[in-house]
Amino acid sequence: MFGIGLFPILLYCRQYTPQAGATAIIGGADQPTFSFMMSQLLHSWPFCLMLFGLSLGISALFCLLFSKTAAKNCSIKTSAVALGLSAVSALGMVSVILWYSIAAFHEMSQHPVAYPFSILVGSLCGLGCFALLILYGKARKRFWSLKGMWIDTLTAVLYFPAFFFTFLCLLDGTIKG
Repeated sequence: MFGIGLFPILLYCRQYTPQAGATAIIGGADQPTFSFMMSQLLHSWPFCLMLFGLSLGISALFCLLFSKTAAKNCSIKTSAVALGLSAVSALGMVSVILWYSIAAFHEMSQHPVAYPFSILVGSLCGLGCFALLILYGKARKRFWSLKGMWIDTLTAVLYFPAFFFTFLCLLDGTIKG
């Protein structure tokens, strides 16, 4: 996934930076302008793929290096719930940011669908997090391990940026339509 996300970036880099890293834009624009061009052309999807690839790589490396610890202290169910918590909390965070950006500038009338939708999704994500925490507690109770709990917590934290930026890209694509 990391390579799939990196490939379009390298392709654009090769196409738009023929002279020692400078973009072929009049005025001698360099890296900040190129980064902006990339985000506009690719809509940040390669970055999301790279984040997922990096998260998967770190998880795989951990499981490879500490296979006995992972097998002894983790289960597929608890790890899946940890990933679910990460995804639901990332979606909730995106919803809260959208809600706050609309409410902070008193633009509720300009966003008649997005405003109530952000509140609804944020509330559902809060309930979802609560339900997943209860589910995690039940799963972990049957398979109790403090190390496993820490590993699952780190797994949720590790995947949070990938889910967060993916939901931001989805939101951006929905708004720009």
